[in-house]
Amino acid sequence: MISLYDSTPGNQNKEKCAIIILFEGLEFAVNVDGFAGIHSEAVFYLSLIGRRTRFMKWKTNDVVIYKNNGVCLINRTEEMDLTGNGLRKYYVLTQYYKPQMTIYVEVPVGDEIFRTPLSIAEVNNIIGAYKESDWISNDRDRQMSFDARISNGSYGDLLAVIGALHRKRSEKIKNGKKPGVVDEKELMRAESVINQTFAYSLKIEPDQVPGYIKKAIKEYK
Repeated sequence: MISLYDSTPGNQNKEKCAIIILFEGLEFAVNVDGFAGIHSEAVFYLSLIGRRTRFMKWKTNDVVIYKNNGVCLINRTEEMDLTGNGLRKYYVLTQYYKPQMTIYVEVPVGDEIFRTPLSIAEVNNIIGAYKESDWISNDRDRQMSFDARISNGSYGDLLAVIGALHRKRSEKIKNGKKPGVVDEKELMRAESVINQTFAYSLKIEPDQVPGYIKKAIKEYK
């Protein structure tokens, strides 16, 4: 059994904050109740059958991907009563590329759904696996399908929907028709997430992402 300690500056007594229990070759991180000075940003690990999973509590200045809001910066955590049901702790976020917008997310919700930014390799792998979505002729069915896939937030789905909507958009314009209003809104939603997420990882501007994707797809073919 190995004790972990709170490393908060000024913690002279080095109070215990957790223990690692080794049992039959498996490691379990366990909180220790009753000890003072537990660091609120402590990170614990669980190693099971050779695979290590990280349980991380997000902290101030972390950059996260928050569903269709794209890339967000955690400015702080704060206890507030926003629903009239008593104080609850919230992550207070701003969109990375639109810092004037403030978003409040309950801590348990954020811990569940926030994602870490992609690496460059992950971005390229997603583009390399690109497959355009089939077009659904019925407007209502298409809207429901694309809306669900965009809301789900899978990067592969987002790219597939973007590809299908761009192709149909080009066809309509070529034939002298206007793109559908709903289709245009869905395209903007999907592109906003992809452009922000990929731009942050690639260290380029969001409006440079479509060109990067087109070039990468050509190289993969």
